[in-house]
Amino acid sequence: MKTLLFALALALALTTFIAPCAVAQSGLVTVPSKYSVAETTDRLEAAVKSEPGFLIFGRIDYVAIAATQSAKIRPSQLLLFGRGGALQSLLSAAPTLALDLPLKALVWEGEGGKV
Repeated sequence: MKTLLFALALALALTTFIAPCAVAQSGLVTVPSKYSVAETTDRLEAAVKSEPGFLIFGRIDYVAIAATQSAKIRPSQLLLFGRGGALQSLLSAAPTLALDLPLKALVWEGEGGKV
């Protein structure tokens, strides 16, 4: 499973940097999960951490944020990750890439309960 999650993370990274036209047309890549939002995000985080040089920069739990405002939303979490070593060359060549970095993976539960 770790390999599958890393493949997902790598696919997202490659899609962002190698095929910007394909990403611009669809906006995002979705992959269904058989796990809950929290477990899917935990598994993705573990897969990213297991790869040399990759770091987790943050994890945002939107349900927790909504709860501070007495609101309820379906489960969703955002994982921010990447390899800091590539930043200097990437941002020197194209400063606007900073809008797309770090890499992000949003895990959410849809109306039908599917993650």
